[in-house]
Amino acid sequence: MKGKEVWPAWIIGILGILGILGILGIGIVDAWAKSNNLFQERTSVNVAHFTFKKVDFTEQEYDKEIRPALEYVLGEFLNSWKEYHSSFEKAAFVHQKYAALQKQASGDPVATLIPIQHALYALSAWATSNNGIGYNLDASKLLNMGLSIEASLTTSKLLDELINTNLLLIHLLQSDPGEAQGKNQAHKMAALLKDLELKSEQLLFSLLPATVRSDYLYVWSNFFREIEQHILLNENQHLLKKKLEDFNLFWNLFYRRFAKEKLLTPDRTFAYFARIDERWNYIIKVIIE
Repeated sequence: MKGKEVWPAWIIGILGILGILGILGIGIVDAWAKSNNLFQERTSVNVAHFTFKKVDFTEQEYDKEIRPALEYVLGEFLNSWKEYHSSFEKAAFVHQKYAALQKQASGDPVATLIPIQHALYALSAWATSNNGIGYNLDASKLLNMGLSIEASLTTSKLLDELINTNLLLIHLLQSDPGEAQGKNQAHKMAALLKDLELKSEQLLFSLLPATVRSDYLYVWSNFFREIEQHILLNENQHLLKKKLEDFNLFWNLFYRRFAKEKLLTPDRTFAYFARIDERWNYIIKVIIE
């Protein structure tokens, strides 16, 4: 998009790195961010930071044009991951389920205890079935799919933690604390759902090759996660207006890196990126014109 260039890309790169570390905190995702030289990778592509004179849209524009386009952009990004690993689609399904349940619990946790319990039962039964994620992400199967020993063990461990936390939450919801303890139970449920959502996110990254993991982490933390968690699930339209320029920069850094530096990625994966870029530019056009 056309605009006024105001910040050097290397400054934005540093801010982006700090954002990654701050958003995802400690644990395996943080370890990946530290172990990869993100500073050198990010600054190898020079992308301008554009400012837009007008950033606004109506409710009708958001409902009919912007929101469907954002859903498409997020869906295409998640679809791009499955080109790296055959089980990614199942992992993405689990992540989106937990993200939606967390959103559901944030409204009226006490009222949602029973429907969330039923959803957790269904997830647990599916995950441990022959068709579910537990069977497909067994450590021995992961090795046969090309993951390293370390990555296979990490993924298997994350999956075990996910299933165990899910069972822990089911057990919590099975008890009848009475009306006096209902709010306390709902609070514990919300905390465990947040833990499940984060674990499912880490599981997604564990399935990516090391050559692209830090790049996906970068654009997920600064762009797609914001769209999923805050704009789509929480209907925070103001955030889209406020951070449109930053979102545009983060996406362009990622897209240009794959387009210009020819990273080792399946051709079909880049086709997803091209469609995302086209739709993202359409979103910007709707907002700024």
